[in-house]
Amino acid sequence: MNEAETAKAASPEAGPVAAGFDVAASAYDTTGTEFFSELAGRLVRAAGIRPGERVADLGCGKGAAALLAAAAAGPGGHVTGIDTSPAMLSAARAAARERELGNVVFRLGNAVTPPLPPRSVHVVMASSVLQFLPSPADAAQRWARLLTAGGRLAISWGMAQDPRWLPVMETLDAAVPAPHPGIEEHLRRAPFGSPEALHRMLGEAGFSRLRTFPGQITSEYRDAGQWWDAARGQAPWVVSWRHIPAAELPAVRERAFTLIERLRDGDGLIRRTLTFGCTIGRGPGTAS
Repeated sequence: MNEAETAKAASPEAGPVAAGFDVAASAYDTTGTEFFSELAGRLVRAAGIRPGERVADLGCGKGAAALLAAAAAGPGGHVTGIDTSPAMLSAARAAARERELGNVVFRLGNAVTPPLPPRSVHVVMASSVLQFLPSPADAAQRWARLLTAGGRLAISWGMAQDPRWLPVMETLDAAVPAPHPGIEEHLRRAPFGSPEALHRMLGEAGFSRLRTFPGQITSEYRDAGQWWDAARGQAPWVVSWRHIPAAELPAVRERAFTLIERLRDGDGLIRRTLTFGCTIGRGPGTAS
């Protein structure tokens, strides 16, 4: 069985979204407009990773957060990145070699049932992952079991779309056929409507001392085409827009582009500001 076949066999619990990210891997984080590196940096800082700690980065993608975590954990620590996409993992391994990081490994597997022993890591980290799993509550329960006593959870998730961009998203989402969700519907499904709802779900999974730190990241685009190229490697395409019938897609995209051009600022650039949350908590066994 080759690596792609292994991924297919290993990832059914991660759902169709995981398979979509493997298809989109070549476009992921490649157009110069992405926010993944900045978001990863914020998450690693919020996690407070200390030298010597063991970290699991679930749904690690091309390693944006795992590599920063490895630097923070130092030579005495260790980071394991898990992802269903062989293409993403290949890029992550290349980046680790380039940075000469010997304390990070990348393994094929899914974020729902990570191939790691119970109580084996100090920190479970997931950057923009939990929101895309078919059952976030089940995943959170499994993640809690990976932590040593008093270990920490650190996740990031999308809290709000740029209000100016809602007509653009609605135009594309409206063309997505059932049973597939539009991206905005998917992102706001329970428990991701508010930090309080997310905290309740994570609390039921065994986490405590939960806090969410909101922040904003602004991306700049020279034109609508550059935004579209970025979106093709991100969740909107993977979750929703790739399901738009091919015969309809050009007209729908053109309508969206017309709306985007109206968002151009005085300096000629088009900007989008997304609100993300970094949620931090303690795992089971934490003293009150």
